[in-house]
Amino acid sequence: MKHQYTFDFSIDEFRADCVPDCTMDIEFTVDATLWPGEPMVRYYPDGSGYPGSPDEWEGRVSHLITVDAVHDDGTVVPVTRSGRMGAALIEALNAHYDTHDDEMHEMLVHESQRLDCGDER
Repeated sequence: MKHQYTFDFSIDEFRADCVPDCTMDIEFTVDATLWPGEPMVRYYPDGSGYPGSPDEWEGRVSHLITVDAVHDDGTVVPVTRSGRMGAALIEALNAHYDTHDDEMHEMLVHESQRLDCGDER
């Protein structure tokens, strides 16, 4: 049975083709799905049986919270979080995490562990 979560994250110094020659600090929302793993089950006296499986996470950037963009020459660039620009940035972030899925997985596991501990943000 899968579980749905929503987490907020940030990435510093992100660069995307849709905002050329700029470095961005972005806060964004990730919609995440967890498919819980299964525990090891020992069927036989020798300890053999089903080895179990780890939790599986999947996450997609769904919403931009803030975008602070600075052009390489130091000027502040106004970047909208909605419309075409927002959609392009969301697409760029998802493409980044598709090629760096270990980063997304690490963020989701860390955030879920933080929630399990009852930590407040």
